[in-house]
Amino acid sequence: ETKVPMLLDFFLKKEKFEKLKTATDKKGKNLSESEINEFNAAVNEYNKATNDYNKVNTELNNKRASYLESWNNAVSKFLDRNVSKKK
Repeated sequence: ETKVPMLLDFFLKKEKFEKLKTATDKKGKNLSESEINEFNAAVNEYNKATNDYNKVNTELNNKRASYLESWNNAVSKFLDRNVSKKK
């Protein structure tokens, strides 16, 4: 509930940045000051969103690895208790 909106926010800001970058690349060096300021603001938002995305993604990956390790340990214990080792 709290992590996915942060991830979605990153993709929205990335999309906005890419659209502005394409538009500014087409104009070349004929940008007004307001367009430059808008692009710089989008760059700053995108950079912040990238940092937030990386933090959330790292946290989720660490939790996922922890849960998978717990699952594997539980399966191993279950098999050790319930599967005969005699041939």
